[in-house]
Formats: sequence, structure tokens, C-alpha cells
Amino acid sequence: FCGKSTSGTSSVTDIHASASSSTSTIAVSASSATSGSTDLDYENITEQQEEIYSNDIGDWNICDALREYFCENGVTNCQHIDSDFSASEKICPGETFTRHCTKSLFFREQLNGEKVKRDWLCYSPKTGKVFCALCKLFSKDETTHLTSTGYSDWRHATRDLSRHENSASHGKAIEVLIRRKTSGQRIDKDLVNQFENQKKYWHKILCRILSVIKLLSSRGLSFRGNNEVIGSVHNGNYLGCLELLAEYDPFLDEHIQKHGNKGRGHISYLSSTICDEFIELIGQQLLQQIVNEMKQAKYYSISVDSTPDIEHSDQLTIIFRYVLASGPVERFTKFIPISGHTGMELANTVLQFLEENGISIKDCRGQSYDNASNMSGKYNGMQALIREKNPLAEYIPCCAHSLNLVGQNAVNSCPIAVSFFNFVQQLYCFFSSSTHRWNLLTNRFKTCGIPTLKRLADTRWSAHHDAVNALQKGYTTIKEVLANILTDENTKGEVCLQAKGLSSVMDQLEMGIMIEIWSVILPRFHRTSQSLQDAKLNLHTATGMLDSLKDFVQSLRSRFSEFEQQGKDITCCDEYQLQRGRKIKRNKKWDYGDAEDADADMTPSEKFKVNTFYLIIDQLAESLRHRQAAYSVIQERFSLLLEMCTLATDGLFSKARTLVTQYPEDLDPLFADEIVQFASLFKMYQSSPAKKVINESQELQMYKFLVTQSLVGAFPYTHVTLRMYLCLMVSNCSGERSFSTLKRVKNELRSSMGQERLNALSLLCIENGLLNELNLDSTIEEFASKKARKANV
Repeated sequence: FCGKSTSGTSSVTDIHASASSSTSTIAVSASSATSGSTDLDYENITEQQEEIYSNDIGDWNICDALREYFCENGVTNCQHIDSDFSASEKICPGETFTRHCTKSLFFREQLNGEKVKRDWLCYSPKTGKVFCALCKLFSKDETTHLTSTGYSDWRHATRDLSRHENSASHGKAIEVLIRRKTSGQRIDKDLVNQFENQKKYWHKILCRILSVIKLLSSRGLSFRGNNEVIGSVHNGNYLGCLELLAEYDPFLDEHIQKHGNKGRGHISYLSSTICDEFIELIGQQLLQQIVNEMKQAKYYSISVDSTPDIEHSDQLTIIFRYVLASGPVERFTKFIPISGHTGMELANTVLQFLEENGISIKDCRGQSYDNASNMSGKYNGMQALIREKNPLAEYIPCCAHSLNLVGQNAVNSCPIAVSFFNFVQQLYCFFSSSTHRWNLLTNRFKTCGIPTLKRLADTRWSAHHDAVNALQKGYTTIKEVLANILTDENTKGEVCLQAKGLSSVMDQLEMGIMIEIWSVILPRFHRTSQSLQDAKLNLHTATGMLDSLKDFVQSLRSRFSEFEQQGKDITCCDEYQLQRGRKIKRNKKWDYGDAEDADADMTPSEKFKVNTFYLIIDQLAESLRHRQAAYSVIQERFSLLLEMCTLATDGLFSKARTLVTQYPEDLDPLFADEIVQFASLFKMYQSSPAKKVINESQELQMYKFLVTQSLVGAFPYTHVTLRMYLCLMVSNCSGERSFSTLKRVKNELRSSMGQERLNALSLLCIENGLLNELNLDSTIEEFASKKARKANV
């Protein structure tokens, strides 16, 4: 009547036959059970299919295995006390209205007014009737409907339930349950005790296995080697760690000595099969923990990105941000292989994942992706398709990616800037392509404490800072090394030609000025980019950083003379290239009018300032302003949180009412009055000496103030507003970090790894902090109970 589960599945909730009816499946003596010795290996057992019992009592087919299971686990999950009871509606004879089962029937009221829960009463959603679970399991009295076909006389239910619980047959069923739960009263007590001893033994073994799995998986290390032989140096990290533990753990050492390397047909539970099953179980439990946290938090934001793995299969990473009592967190959930990159395909993949895990898209309040058209497209992009399902899922472009685009656009707008960074890359390639030249340079750098040359990063534009910084600090040293290469008689002609070309470029004044300009701009871009990658960053802080960076760039416009002088000092050159070359006089014969060339009266210095310096600065400032405008709508919507302590009451009240119109299903119209009172209270808290100075945003301080002071009940909609705001994701850097784990977990030596194992290991590695907090005692207990039965005569 129920589904089946084979040994290949990861479920540890399979129900096993009772010890009293399983004498044919247990083959260890009482003495051998203590030491855990058996004669079968799990890998070679063809496991019998085991029944998973329904939690609907109407589906029960009474057998001894079912009695044993519910005797050990109870029937709480079968009561359905919070059901809607719609299936129980009926019209009693002589009445014109319907009656149905009610929650009050599950409680018995005593004479003193106290209510005691009827733990034995179970409701069947399928049949719409109630049963006495104890009598159905242990009573032979079939005359009462509570024991046989189910009870549904709701007009007399209170009376009949009271009579039943005071009946003799019900009392006998309780006695049978008590005797069955007490192993000392059972006729198979020796067999039960033997099973319990064996289960404790495997519990100890599995605890040690779990510790090793957590250690290796949280660090992204491999498990297997070339073989599974105990004592071999090629048996992998997993067995190697167990061997190391055994040196200091007599219990594990004894187990390995007795059961290690016994070959097929002998149980040890140290094999890769058990290890893989445990990894999958923990991964599922960890994913379920994240899903449970999301459901409890309610509001969340989502971020996705994709990258090819070692097998050239595109892996889509899914990241969620939500708010716990301690503050906002970003969690990785899964890698999903994809074949298409259109907005529709990506949106369908995400929506399917949400549906499979029971996560409502209606609770999504934000999306953060990069600026690719398939993600950010206004009509066919993924964000637009998600907003069709939920208009409140606001799209917030990744701030870190937007900052990269700002720098790239500024460089591409100026030919001299493009040439400058090409030269930086050529200089790195010239030295790194030869170990001899690289040693010449690095040896000189080490003596002077100068950082080595760096190549330009392909994805992180702000990392250009490292390359330009090394060039600026080692400018003179690099020119000296190039001169030495030119004078070396053993240097090939082609290398001399390259060195001469690089050296001549470094003698130009324009090169010196560009180095000094970018040496000031890039450090601020680099630091800002690093801050924008913080998973705890909120929207107001991120936009404030972009705004301050724009102001900084604009302030550089008046510092050209300073950069020019520094360029002259570093290159020892006072002339621009225009002054050195022959000036070409343009033929004006066919010009119309008397207009003169705008640059005719400009000096080379002014031409460089106007056509290069101003162009770079203005393009950077304008790009920052344009990118920042993408966040203005959502920033203004929640501006009352940032301005709460400075806004007048009327202004705060007006912004609160506007916010209510944006989220009518989340906020009550009384929120405006509530936020005014909260603002007054929070001002008092900020000015009190009890307030600790902490490095947190004002919005996060408000949230923690509500939670720690138990004020959520007094200001419920303020709490909702803060949760919706704090769950907004401002960058997809957590997704980029998950790609780093992907490259480590699925590398060249582990390229054949399956998708389920990849997801489990990636989740354990990325969310290692949550893994350490996860209580796995129940998993070990159920796993040990399951494995303790895997032996036969």
C-alpha cells in the first residue's frame, strides 16, 4: 500500500521489521555483538525492500513490523491535529447543517478546567474519520468503530470518546504498549539487547566517520585514492585520516584491525559506499536546513550565475539572501547543469528549483545578477520574467560588476589609456616568458622591497591596481634591468629589440603621467570593489560608496599639474611626444569660412589634459552616476529607514504611507503611526549610554534592537520592513565564490564526479559554518539503527 525504497536511496527513515520478527536477519551472538563482528559486508548484501509506513492511519495494514515501528516512534505525526478536517464534513440524521471533526476533540477537559491531550486519537485525512491508534495496533476488539473502520458520529463524539478512553479494551491496549516498550518484559529481550549493543557499536564508528567526512568536505579535499587498502599510501585522504585517528583511538584501531582488509563478504563500513551515502545524507539535511531557514525568514532575494566546469558543462549556481535573528546571510544551495542561456531558460530553471523545495516566489523581494542582457534585459531578461511572476522582486544590478564596467568603459573611451594598459601587459609578458629575465627582475625587486609585476586580471578590473602599483614602485628598477638586457652580449637580437621598444616607451612623459594618474584612481576602485563584495553589505551603504567614489574622481580634475610634475620626475623627461615630432601643417585650401582648428593654439600639455586626462575623469564620473541611477528607485523607497532619526514627523509619516502602497499585502496602513513611535524610541536608544558602538549600518542596528529587546510584537510592521530591506542582495559575489569551490571540488582528477555528489560536497564546503552547527545525532542514530540490521544468519 505504500512506496518502496531500495538500498541505493539515501533515506535513513526506512522502517525495519522489529527485532522480535527479524531473527532471520540477525546473525551475531551476544558476545560478538559487543565487539561488532559480523560475517557480511554491506556492499555485497542485496538489501530487501523495506516499507515506509503512511502517516494516515486509514491506510494502515496491521502487522507486527508496523506495531514495532509506531511503538518505538509514537503516533504524533499521524494525529493531523492541525488539519482542515474538510473531508470529515457530514450531515447527521435529522439535521440540516453539516458537522465535522474539530481540534477540541483531541483534548479532554478535566473537572478543574485543565485540558489534557489525547495522544491516542488520530485523524485520517483520506477517510475523514478518527481512530484510536493504540486499540487499532494492539486491541482485538473489532466492535468499536474507533478500532476498526473509523469513527465519524460528530454529534456524539465528545461522549463516545470519553467512554472509549475509560473502557477496559483501551486500558489493555495501553498495557500492551507499555510491556512492548519495556525490553525486560519481552520474550525476545536477549535479541533486543543484542541489537541495541550492536547499534551502539556502529554509532561509535559512524561518529568517527562523520568527523572525517566533515573535515575533508569543509576544506574541499578529495576522499578516494587509487585503492581502498588499509595501510596503503595510495588509499586516499578518507582512509588515511581514519588510520591517523586509529593511532590515538584504541576503539577505532581495534575495529580496523579486526575488520580492515578482510575482502568482500566482511562488514567494515569503512568503504567508499558508506562514505558516499553519508555525504549524500548530510548534504540533503544541510539543504533542508537552509530551506527551513528561508521559510522561517519568509522574505528573500535570489542571485544566479553560471560557469563551465572541467567537463565543459555549464553549472548554474543559486544563491539566496535572507534575514535570521542575527542578521542577513547569503547561502549557496545548488549547482544545476544548464544547456541554454536565454532569460526564459534560466527563469524556468530557478522557478522549478523553488517549486521542488516548496519556496514561494511571492516571498521574493529582490534579484541581483550581472549586467548581461539575458539577465538584465527589460523585456526578455531573466529579471523581467521573474517580475512577471512577482512584481515585488526588484532587480538590483550587481554593484561589483557595475564598478568593473565603469572602469572598462573609461579606458575604452581613451586610446592613450588603452595603449597604457596594453603596455603594462606587454611588460609583464616580456619578463614572465623567460625565467632568466624574470629572475633578473625579481632579484632586484626583493632587495628593494618592491612587489613583483602582475598581469592584468581578465574579470576583476579593479585588480589592475596590483599591476600598476608594481610598475610605479619599480619603474626605475625596471628601466635598469632593461638596460642591462640590452648591454648583455648573450641576449638575442629579437629580445634586444623588444627590450629597446619597452624602454623607449618608459622614457615618454605621457607614460609617466598615466602611471601617476592611475596610481591614484585604481587604489580607491580596488578598495571600493572589495567592500562591495561583502555578503553583509546593504543597499544604502553600497550606493553611498559609489557616490563617494564619484565625488573622489571629480575632485581629481584640478590635480593635473601635480600628476604632470610627478610624471616628469619618474621619467626624467620634460617634453611630450608632440613636441619631439615634426609638426604637420594641414592644407586649408578647401576649408570653408575662417574657423581655426580648436587645438591650434593649445600647448601639448593642454592637449593632453583636455583630450586624455579630462576624458578619463569625466567618463569615470559619468559612468558612476549612470550606474548609481539604477539603484535610485529602490533606494528612495526605503529611504525612511536611513533618515528615520533626522526626518520630521510629517516627512516620516508621508514616506511610511508611500511604502505601504508599494507593499499592500505586507504592511498595514497603521504602519505609519507605528514607525513614528519606533523612531522616537530608537533615538532614545541611540543617545543612551547603554548603546554599544558597533560597526554596523543603522538599519541592521534597528533590526537587532527590535529582536534583542523583544519589541517585535510591539512593532511588527517595522520588523517586516527591516526584513524586506535587509534581504535585498546588492552583489552576486557569493556566486562567484561558489565557482572557486566548484573548481576545487571538481578538478582534473575528479572530472567524472556525478552531479548529486558534486552538489553535496560543494554545499558542505561552502556552507561549512552551518555544517558545524548542524545537529547530526539523529542522522547517526537512524543510520546506525539501519546498518545494525544489515546482517543475516
